[in-house]
Amino acid sequence: MIFYKSSIMHPIVNMPATSKICDILDPAPSPKPAPPVSCEKTMKTLVMIKPDGVEMKCIGLIIGLIEYDGLQITKMKIDTLSALQAEDLYDEHKGKQYFDRNIKHVTSGHVVLMQVEGEDAITKTRHIVDEIRSRFDIELPKNLVHASSEENKALKELSVVNLS
Repeated sequence: MIFYKSSIMHPIVNMPATSKICDILDPAPSPKPAPPVSCEKTMKTLVMIKPDGVEMKCIGLIIGLIEYDGLQITKMKIDTLSALQAEDLYDEHKGKQYFDRNIKHVTSGHVVLMQVEGEDAITKTRHIVDEIRSRFDIELPKNLVHASSEENKALKELSVVNLS
């Protein structure tokens, strides 16, 4: 079980820092072992912790939630996205009023890029992202984390950030 070591409040989740990571999104989870990963059922997806998530020291929290859900992080790096990479990641949003704001945000600092694998990885990571955003009432562009929404987008996004 992973615990925070100090007695201060965590700035994101507003819980005592001695709380278990799994208590943040599920107050009473039952321990569950990671499911066996089958090569035939394994999906790959991209999870990116955005600059605000890095600045707010949420890297460990997000990694913990991914691993707790039985997924494996098979590649990971800290990087800064170029404007071209960011535009490629968010190309489906070109022309929308928030596009430029999102590009400016994700290129404003370091990001953590992860290739996440496991059974139903896309659905599981999207659930984690949605739960974080709804629980903490976080909105664009500073919404801590990005995860691919579909398998074909995941493969493209992994390629864009050089994790494929």
